[in-house]
Amino acid sequence: MKLIRHFSLVDCPGHNVLMSTMLNGAAVMDAALLLIAANETFPQPQTLEHLKAVEIMHLTQLIVVQNKIDLVPQATAEDQYYRIKEYLYNQASHAPVIPLCAQLKHNIEYLLEYMVRVVPPKRNLTAHSLMTVIRSFDINKPSENIDDLCGGVVGGTVTKGILKVGQEVEIRPGHVRRLQKGEQKCQYLHSHVTSLKAEDNNLQFAIPGGLIAVGTTLDPTLTRSNKMVGNVLGAKGSLPEVYSVLEISYYLLLEVMVASKKVHKIKIQERDNLQLNVGSLTLGAEVTKMTEDPPMMRLRLAQPVCCSRDERVAISSNFGSDKSFRLVGWGTINRGAAPQTG
Repeated sequence: MKLIRHFSLVDCPGHNVLMSTMLNGAAVMDAALLLIAANETFPQPQTLEHLKAVEIMHLTQLIVVQNKIDLVPQATAEDQYYRIKEYLYNQASHAPVIPLCAQLKHNIEYLLEYMVRVVPPKRNLTAHSLMTVIRSFDINKPSENIDDLCGGVVGGTVTKGILKVGQEVEIRPGHVRRLQKGEQKCQYLHSHVTSLKAEDNNLQFAIPGGLIAVGTTLDPTLTRSNKMVGNVLGAKGSLPEVYSVLEISYYLLLEVMVASKKVHKIKIQERDNLQLNVGSLTLGAEVTKMTEDPPMMRLRLAQPVCCSRDERVAISSNFGSDKSFRLVGWGTINRGAAPQTG
């Protein structure tokens, strides 16, 4: 084979209680592979939820992989194939369905060809650099000499522009402090990029795509244990606004899966506590105002978030016997109110 393109693959959990993890991962993806087992009934309870998540996160490229076709008779595999195509058509999706046997590597070449030819990356290299943080950590050992301490490290994906070693960057919302009466205060962080790594490769610059570890001059106590997840890093003075209150136009799903059964549309009321996915951040939010015509919702956020107007957010609500959060809809950010800064 000849090397044509590099792909970074992210394995997303399928269980409903881990939907927020999947939505956070989708925030930095270009395309999605929906894996369906030929030897199981279709659709599984989470299939509809995952297809809606793909739509919410603006993943326009979807490839459906029908795996394990070697474990069932040909007629069974063909029957499921056509049921998948019909199901996708009813969901207004024209995604291709590729039957294969991954273990025996049958039809893998067709999947690779489709990924290379039909899922071209759309990169904006001329814009100000912007990176979504999905990990952060402290690489220093507990017994490290103070003179040998390294700055904090953040990991994520560059979504636009070019990030370079030595570049001055800003991180928002940054360090958040709790004030009286539930108010919050943000301190935007400023740093320099000391290193860029992709796996074991040291880079001088990073372009959109793939997962990058960015060494900084930040105090490592700020980045340890994923404290910076959900932040946005980029060129100083070019980042989106930070909000502690959001006003969104919302849409609720017509049906939601609970205990493997479809239930009717979930109703949300004022003072309800919801879970939002904004970029790579999962956070709580309280509904402070709600209208149905037009459908608008004002939310007080449990923590500030750096985001852009017209950005999509996923909405989850806790209901059912186990009271776990389930995806019930999505919204588009119209405006917001900023927290205190300084």
